[in-house]
Formats: sequence, C-alpha cells, structure tokens
Amino acid sequence: MSTVMTPEDRHLAEFTTGGSTAEIVGGIAAVVLTILGLAHVAPRFMLTIATIAIGAALVFEGASIAAEYSALLARTDDSALETTEMGGGMTTEMAAGIAGIVLGLLALLGLAPMVLTPVAVIVFGTALAFGSGMVSRLNDLKIEMSGAHASAQRVAREAMGASAGTQVLIGLGGVVLGILALVGTVPMVLTLVALLSVGASVLLSGNALSGKIVALVHR
Repeated sequence: MSTVMTPEDRHLAEFTTGGSTAEIVGGIAAVVLTILGLAHVAPRFMLTIATIAIGAALVFEGASIAAEYSALLARTDDSALETTEMGGGMTTEMAAGIAGIVLGLLALLGLAPMVLTPVAVIVFGTALAFGSGMVSRLNDLKIEMSGAHASAQRVAREAMGASAGTQVLIGLGGVVLGILALVGTVPMVLTLVALLSVGASVLLSGNALSGKIVALVHR
C-alpha cells in the first residue's frame, strides 16, 4: 500500500532524518573516543570530547523527536495532559544535552574535569531513564496510526518495550557509574565506561529512528 506524503510530511521527514544522522555521528564519536581513552590514548582529552559529543547528540535527538511528535499529535485526539507530559520529557532530554555540552567544555578548559564529567554522566543517565517513557509514547502513536494488523502492532509494541527497558537500564547504570566516579572509585575508567554505554545507546536510538523515517519516505 503506497502512502502519499504532503510537503509538510516530507519536510518533517527530512528534518527528523537530519536529527537522527546527527545522533548517529555523535554516538559513533563518543564510542570511538571512549574506546581510545580506555586504551590510554589521551584519556582526559577523549573523556571531555566524548562528553560534548553525547551532549550534542541528545540535543539533536530531543529536537527531532519533538518535531515528529508535534506532527503526530496534530493528527490525534490526545489530551492536553499528554501533550504536557511529552513536552516535559523532551525538555528534560534537550536540557541534559545542553548541560552536558557546557560541562564538557568547562572540563576541556581544565576546570575539575574529573568532577564535571561524572556529573555529566549522571545527567545523561537520568535523561535516558526519563526519556524512555517519552519515546515509548511516541512509538505507540506511530504504531496506532500505522494501520497495520493488530498482531503486527502487538509485536511492534513488544519490541519497542524491550528497547525502552534497555535504555532505562543503561541510564540507571550511567547514574551509578557516575556516582561511583564522583566518590573517587577509579573515576577515569568508570566515567569512560559510562560514556561508552550512553554513546552506544544514543547511536542505536538514532540509527533506529533514522531507519523508520527513511522507510516512511520510500514507502
């Protein structure tokens, strides 16, 4: 079954795909940088740059999901309460990204990097944990509006639920590792490992979202 896309739909698809591409780039950068840091290649420098990369990726992720959700919400009968909840989730994610960029830049300038980067990790982990609910709601809307068979929608929801659960676990793990790093337990290693996990999560999230949008465009 072919779907005719309006100019607004195509603009949204292009914008969201661009945001997803930025997520993928940020996720790849974070993964590569943290692996280099764990391999003792300028670990302090890699740590701060990876923090900035993840912060930027989260900002783009929040912006692209916000645009997609707004477009979907305009076609549904969701209440103002649901709109407020989703808006709060997106604000949290984007705010975490901005905070991470600022903390990473300050750490890059040499201002207590082994304090600021673990704090950024805690912020990122919290954003992942809270943001998973927002992403789940967005995916529910997309599944409801897909027109697919009930069994296909059920399978899709189960897959999305597993993905959201994984994101929550990664977020909570990042928070724990960040706290341990703050109290002085091998801070460099734990912070790099936490950033590696968060970067991988952002990478997979961006890749999945990009794939959905590309499939929509070529449907």
